[in-house]
Amino acid sequence: MKIVVVGGTGIIGRWVVRDLFDYSSAEIVVAASDNAKARQLVRRFRSTRVTAAALDVRDVAATARVLKGADVVVNCVVYYFNLQVMRACLRAGE
Repeated sequence: MKIVVVGGTGIIGRWVVRDLFDYSSAEIVVAASDNAKARQLVRRFRSTRVTAAALDVRDVAATARVLKGADVVVNCVVYYFNLQVMRACLRAGE
């Protein structure tokens, strides 16, 4: 199973990533606008199950490419980007 955590370096996203790591065997993608922060968080897990992806949710097409192949997307970005993330999910599933 592949899970993408959009906004994975934020206050809530970091905890979501931690819980997914601790309580599942899923592949976890930490997707964030600050790729350096995402890579830094990923290094803490010391596991190939956790990877980083640069993401700008305002770019629906690029976000869809990151989400392609995900079984689950957890949206942890601020609520006013919800529609862009939902559109990207729909596009990724096409």
